[in-house]
Amino acid sequence: MSSSETLDIKNYIGLTGDTPIRFIASDVDGTLVNEAKTVDPEVVDAVRAARESGIRVAIASGRAWNEMNDVIEKLPCLRYFMCTNGAYVMDKEENRSLFHVTFDKEQA
Repeated sequence: MSSSETLDIKNYIGLTGDTPIRFIASDVDGTLVNEAKTVDPEVVDAVRAARESGIRVAIASGRAWNEMNDVIEKLPCLRYFMCTNGAYVMDKEENRSLFHVTFDKEQA
């Protein structure tokens, strides 16, 4: 599939229901990124199709924000990243943190 072709997301992932998908959150390692640490062209096509269909797509990973560069490079259309198992949420488009929690030691 060329990058100029339009792909119907419902047909691509086999959905037939009437409820529209509005948001997809995906893990990175073993889901978007394969064992060879690359992003397959089919993954790029699926993410692009979802975005073109008006679906928001986010990453939810145990990785830290500074470990997402390979994903950002291969999937530049992604905007939202939930990193460090949800402790840090980043809006890449606006280059700002939406949520950040730390676990500090209690003071005695």
